[in-house]
Amino acid sequence: MLTIINVTTSDRFQQGIAFIICVFIALSSLLYLKRTQNFTHIYYVIAFSGCLIVFATLNGIIDILHFGNFIWQVLLVMVTFFGLGKKPGLIVSGFVIINVIYYFLFSVEQNINQVTDFGLAVRVALIIELVTAILSIAYLINQFVITHDYANKELLLANESLKNRNTIISLKNKEKITLIQEVHHRVKNNLQIIISLLRLQKNELKSDEAKKQFTEAINRVMVMASIHQKLYKDKSFTQVVPKDYFTELTNDIITLSSSFNEVEISIESEIENIGLKTIVPLGLIVNELVSNSIQHAFSKNKRGGIQILITSNETNKFKLIYKDNGSWTEPANTYSSFGLELIEILASQLEGKYERTSTVSGTEYSFNLKNLD
Repeated sequence: MLTIINVTTSDRFQQGIAFIICVFIALSSLLYLKRTQNFTHIYYVIAFSGCLIVFATLNGIIDILHFGNFIWQVLLVMVTFFGLGKKPGLIVSGFVIINVIYYFLFSVEQNINQVTDFGLAVRVALIIELVTAILSIAYLINQFVITHDYANKELLLANESLKNRNTIISLKNKEKITLIQEVHHRVKNNLQIIISLLRLQKNELKSDEAKKQFTEAINRVMVMASIHQKLYKDKSFTQVVPKDYFTELTNDIITLSSSFNEVEISIESEIENIGLKTIVPLGLIVNELVSNSIQHAFSKNKRGGIQILITSNETNKFKLIYKDNGSWTEPANTYSSFGLELIEILASQLEGKYERTSTVSGTEYSFNLKNLD
């Protein structure tokens, strides 16, 4: 690249050394590139060896004109940015600035005084040098423009392909959403049919105890139906907001209850969403507890109060606290009843356990459960 500069020098020894260095670098780079196809190393060699040669030429060969050296330095900076990126480009730019500053502080005056040959050969060599440097810069800019246009074209094609894929994914996603909605809707409808059949069968019964058992069974099926109803209505098809769900569930239980007692229910939850695997057994647990409280804990002349609290315990675990202010009237063998046996089974499904505490002010259930989702 810089051989033309050195050919014009009057010092044969310096000219020969500079010429040999430039030719050696060029040939070695070509051989290395042919064997490895590693352009990165070649860019590093050109950038940093070029900086050293320019520095040596500017400050070591003082009897020739150095117009072309500054254009070569611009080319070095462009080559480095183009081939190696921002950080090496900034480093080479720093070297070039140091070269320029050093030349104008320590070498420019001596260089001007030493230049005496302005013959035709010198002028032709200088023209060739400057034209070559300008054409090299123009070629590099042209390659950058070609690369930039190619990259833009590829980017447009990639964006168009990505847009088409997103359209397909969006259509498939809508199909899946519709399918999931339909599944939840059908499950809810089937459970509603079962509830209707159980209610018809209940009306045929004459035994109050049998009717009571049918009502409890209907409530349990209703819990599962209400879960699918909520999943069908909400945007999320796998997660349920526990506070909203239990508020609706307990209101339905009170409405369907045969008790005429007024019951006030307070529900708080630190967990924002619970998945389907957890909410089904958890909903059945709450259903059993609320039903039992309404049937056994609240006398006709006492206003009922129920508190439901869900707190985060640790990773993938939570705590359910259920309280009522009733006075239980069931016999001592309550723990063997079907309702509490079902609660124990459901708690074990959630890999947890519970404790029951009865006091004068009411009864409390404390569950330590695992979020299965």
